[in-house]
Amino acid sequence: MKRFIIYRCPEKCSCHERLKEHVLIGVSVGNDIEDIDVINDIKSQIKDDITSLVPEPFSTGTLEIISINNEDNSRRYKLSLNVLFIPDNPLAPKNTQREYGLCVKDANEA
Repeated sequence: MKRFIIYRCPEKCSCHERLKEHVLIGVSVGNDIEDIDVINDIKSQIKDDITSLVPEPFSTGTLEIISINNEDNSRRYKLSLNVLFIPDNPLAPKNTQREYGLCVKDANEA
């Protein structure tokens, strides 16, 4: 089993920049990132995070994972996710695109 520790990167910032400003938003446990239950849990936590950042009338919508990237050169993250939140309300000012970093550790590792 592995732990997938999810961090929100600052707006308009990659996973490699301003590491002290990254925010821990959740943890998912599973065997592999390709496990549908792990992906669904990560998506749910990211969606909860994004909806907490947008105004109430625009906080319902769809979250799409645009890409999952290996971060071989990162000091902190094994993977990064680029996501897009599309509000259901057609009057929403814009879609929200964010980057999230994932630390991957064995479940029994500190």
